[in-house]
Amino acid sequence: MDGAHLRGHQHWPLRPRLVNQRLPFSLHRLCRPRSPRLLRLSEPQRKSPSRSLCFHGKPCKLAVGSIENIVAHGTVYEKIKPNEAIHMVPLGESNVRVSIEVVIQKDALLPIPISDEMLIVGEAVRFFVAWPKNLVLVGDEGVSINVECRKYQVSIQSFVSLVEHIKYDEAIDIPLEKDIFGVEINIQLQKVDMEYICHVKELSVTCIMLYISHLHQVLKVSNWRKQFVFVNPCIVSGKTMDGEKSKSVLLARRLEEAMLEQLILIPYNIGYHWILLVIDLALMIVYLLDPINSKINTSLEIVINIALKIYETTQRRRRTNPVWNVVQSPQQPTNVECGFYVMRYIEDLIRDQSILRKQNIH
Repeated sequence: MDGAHLRGHQHWPLRPRLVNQRLPFSLHRLCRPRSPRLLRLSEPQRKSPSRSLCFHGKPCKLAVGSIENIVAHGTVYEKIKPNEAIHMVPLGESNVRVSIEVVIQKDALLPIPISDEMLIVGEAVRFFVAWPKNLVLVGDEGVSINVECRKYQVSIQSFVSLVEHIKYDEAIDIPLEKDIFGVEINIQLQKVDMEYICHVKELSVTCIMLYISHLHQVLKVSNWRKQFVFVNPCIVSGKTMDGEKSKSVLLARRLEEAMLEQLILIPYNIGYHWILLVIDLALMIVYLLDPINSKINTSLEIVINIALKIYETTQRRRRTNPVWNVVQSPQQPTNVECGFYVMRYIEDLIRDQSILRKQNIH
């Protein structure tokens, strides 16, 4: 059993998808016609002298709660009269008129909602709305994580939209070339895999393998792929028909394909929990990176130690007892992010292998 045909959820069933309770309410508001008093940017009223809607604006960033939490980009407008109103409600001294143009967090609540017509940022695109002055940032103000990652937010939103159009009985067949795990593999990416990525839930083995495939392509382009060997997580994780011994045999075969100067990266699932193992064959050191604790799992230790003994025998190397080192690494905040943390560990190690020697990942 080489793990080539294992599907992502064979060993680790995922919890049922949570239903979004806001959906019926959102659909109700979506289907109801807008109130005629809501003013869009393109409305002809802007040209009416009696309305004095010739606004002069500046690009701005719009935040909710604090200036670090930027939820949209838009334009802020100068007040044109002391008692200015928007949607028939006075702006007041502490608020300004803005228009929302680019949304970063579409589900963020508007700081000043418009009755029950507009409650969230995503509903107010291309409309004039009132916004607290202290949460409107002009020019270079408000350089936050949200702003710097806007392009990633857009990519995530596009991915979410794509997932919504995929049926549950559909799957995307993805071939992985032999160079990644030492054997050609065909895996199936299912809708539930993608949903759990979008909502930061438990990652399947399919997601881990696809991420490794992506990193492998990056290494290939940069000519760094010879520094690392990836182990298919299917061959060491979960239950196999022949028990733990077969895991050691399959792992030993993969180790035999590696060179001494290469680091062996092994995403390992020890029962609804992902960890990362890194093996340095030259020094015979096993590094453990666990996002939830620092204890070495006994069954895991046995599998790895047996695999290393088999490797030393076939390579006719002097047999030594491997040294296990636990690397202090970032810890997951709850009980579902372990897969994401393991992917981060892998990427960090590719960027800086000295992390293992420092015994600490920040």
